[in-house]
Amino acid sequence: RARTFKKSITPGAVAEDNAAESLSSQIPPSLTSASAEDNFNKDGEEPANNEESTTSLRGTLPQKSGRGNVEGPEARDGSTGDVAIAPLSLRVSSQIDEEDNENPDTAAHSNTTNALPPHSPIGTDEGINGGVLPAEVVIEPIDVQIADDVDKDIKQRARVKIWFYIGIFSVVVVVVVVVMIVAIRMKTPELITPQLSSVPSNMPSMIPSIAPSTARTAVLQNFLSDENVSDITSLQDRTSPQNKALVWISDEDGMQRDANDQNFIQRFVLSLFYYATNGENWSSCYKEDMHCTSSPFLSDVHECDWFGIWCNNAREIVSIRIGTGGHVNSFNLDGTLPREMTALTSLEWVDFNSNKLKGEIPVWLGELTNLGMIEMYDNEFEGTLPDSLFGLPNLKTISLRSNRLGGTLSPKIGQLSNLESLYLQHNMFYRTLPNVFLSMQNLKEVAFHNNTFSGSIPMFERSTKLKLLKLNDNLFTGTIPENNGSFVSLSKLHLHGNGLTGTMPESICRLRTQYQTLRELTADCGDSPPEVNCSSLCCTQCMID
Repeated sequence: RARTFKKSITPGAVAEDNAAESLSSQIPPSLTSASAEDNFNKDGEEPANNEESTTSLRGTLPQKSGRGNVEGPEARDGSTGDVAIAPLSLRVSSQIDEEDNENPDTAAHSNTTNALPPHSPIGTDEGINGGVLPAEVVIEPIDVQIADDVDKDIKQRARVKIWFYIGIFSVVVVVVVVVMIVAIRMKTPELITPQLSSVPSNMPSMIPSIAPSTARTAVLQNFLSDENVSDITSLQDRTSPQNKALVWISDEDGMQRDANDQNFIQRFVLSLFYYATNGENWSSCYKEDMHCTSSPFLSDVHECDWFGIWCNNAREIVSIRIGTGGHVNSFNLDGTLPREMTALTSLEWVDFNSNKLKGEIPVWLGELTNLGMIEMYDNEFEGTLPDSLFGLPNLKTISLRSNRLGGTLSPKIGQLSNLESLYLQHNMFYRTLPNVFLSMQNLKEVAFHNNTFSGSIPMFERSTKLKLLKLNDNLFTGTIPENNGSFVSLSKLHLHGNGLTGTMPESICRLRTQYQTLRELTADCGDSPPEVNCSSLCCTQCMID
């Protein structure tokens, strides 16, 4: 409530009374809605209930001015005594202001104003002359008060709305998070449930299979099994290279490829190749090797950018060359080639020369129909050449020298009509060579030396492209066959270290003396008597048996 200014009007203040009457006469009738006389009945009696006697006159003044207490600011004209009224509110009250009742200094005055005759009319001369008016005129700055209250109310409501919206948003966030957690926990048991192999194992595994460590691992494991890339048993065996590759590509690979990525399988196969060949002990370009001339294996880059990997424009692997190649030392690949490499259907060239690869030449190589070059010399392969290799239509080079291969050479090798180079030297092949080379007209280089082949030398009459033929250091017997004009391109012919006898055919010597295409010709012509008669004009080197 606005601060109240009170003034007691006494009979002696006639001038002020006249000023109030003058002010009352100047107020337009439209502003006057009631008078102080309304507080009394027709008989001049004051209502019994003091609370009911209070009448609020908002924006009005009484037509007859009387003496009383005035609240609010007053502006008096100096000459006429008129009171200038702002747009305020007037209140006529017979009650004593609560603030005055609480103020001891004004208690006496309050009692005086109440001690009026009960039948004194308000606004008459009698009332004026008879004493203090039983009325209180209060002028309140109601507009200012309302504006302050409205402003506070608006701010209060704004704060309530802000906190309400914050509360709603927080509840929504909590509900969403809870729903996501529940959904993930409900799905996780289905994802990590390992699948059972449809084919029972012959013997129980000595190493128990363990469920995948993450849901992602389980998904990738099932995908690789369903696509026949790897069998489920190998993928679940924690000691197998298949499982190590699975864990790497699932949890450790920075690329984090999904199963539906077109290059996911080849990335898995290369990582499997790494673990199957003891990649941690490679001499170079192993994981995180800082001295590798390219990106080492298992780098967080595309697998086509790893060392020794070549890809086509479609980013499919076409070549894996992690051998010496005559340029660097051994990479120390040690282990067996995984069957999963059959998934690399675009593979054309494998070069694993000068390493420590073991086991037999994989039969599954025959499934890589685009394979054109097999270079795996100077390793520890055993067994013989699988017949599956002889069905590769695009195969041009077989280089398996310096291994531990043995057995006989199958006549099916003649099916390799496009074969150009065949290197089987320094192995343990034995028995006779199949007489199938007449059909292999694209042969350019044949090296069978340092084996235990026996029997007679086969015919190479139709090998017009043949440049190198090394049959030395075997157990061949008999005479050296004539050249029927087929060796027109031959530059090297090594026949020493066998049981051959007779004389070097003149048709072969003419390749030296007349056509001068044959640059190297060796035979067992150094003994006395020589096993093979060959003049110095014909043979470039006579060996002693």
